[in-house]
Amino acid sequence: MKLVITALLRAIVTQLHPRMLWLAVWPFLAALLIWGTVGFVFRESVLGSIHDLLFGLELTHWIEAVFRFFGVEGLVGLLVPLLYGLMLLALAVMTALFIIGTVVMPSVVDHIATRHYPRLEHQGSRSFAGSWANAAVSTLLCVLGWILTMPLWLLLPLAVLFPWFWWSWLTTRMLRYDALAQHASQEERHVLYHRHRLGFIVLGFVVSALNFVPPLFFVAPIFAGIAFTHYGLSMLELLRSERGLAQSPPEATGSLRPVVLPAITSHPPSS
Repeated sequence: MKLVITALLRAIVTQLHPRMLWLAVWPFLAALLIWGTVGFVFRESVLGSIHDLLFGLELTHWIEAVFRFFGVEGLVGLLVPLLYGLMLLALAVMTALFIIGTVVMPSVVDHIATRHYPRLEHQGSRSFAGSWANAAVSTLLCVLGWILTMPLWLLLPLAVLFPWFWWSWLTTRMLRYDALAQHASQEERHVLYHRHRLGFIVLGFVVSALNFVPPLFFVAPIFAGIAFTHYGLSMLELLRSERGLAQSPPEATGSLRPVVLPAITSHPPSS
């Protein structure tokens, strides 16, 4: 976990660079504009669908009966606009991550690699098509999981835990690829995904938690990209360093070589 903390501290410093601040603003503003417009245009039909879905569930009526027992009326009805707002915010965050993963991450990776990891060679094959495909599949799976688990949001703790889980899952799956694709080969990526699986997961949960902290959610997507880039490239640098030592000849690793002493010949004493 020390390496995760180091990546987060480096990300904070990098985020304060003017170029990174601008990259933090425009993807999220674009996503908010897109989904704010869509949400306003289709608000009545979507709110009605959410209402019908919720009150068509037996779980909703059970929860409503529990609230009524304690003298609270109409609280479940307030969940309809709340769920709608959370859904739009989640879609905006997903869209911002999609924009960052497909458009912004090359600039982020170049900025960080040039300043902090200049010795790393480009052995990857990052392409817009590959990044787009990874982002599209990840986003689609996340949206499906989001929709399928939405009825469980009626249980208040899960209304926070499930969005956090899906944001973290999407962030990790999308950004670990974008952070490494340019520098790491496919084999190196698989090794790093397996060896540092827990580190990537923890980092995803930490940076995704910023989505619940206003106004930090404005910079959360780009900060996540910066943190994953620092973590991924530092792990790649460590991996290549280990392999370099393992493949070096004994002379390069400082091993002792046997010392050959000159032969000593004895001569009979002269008479």
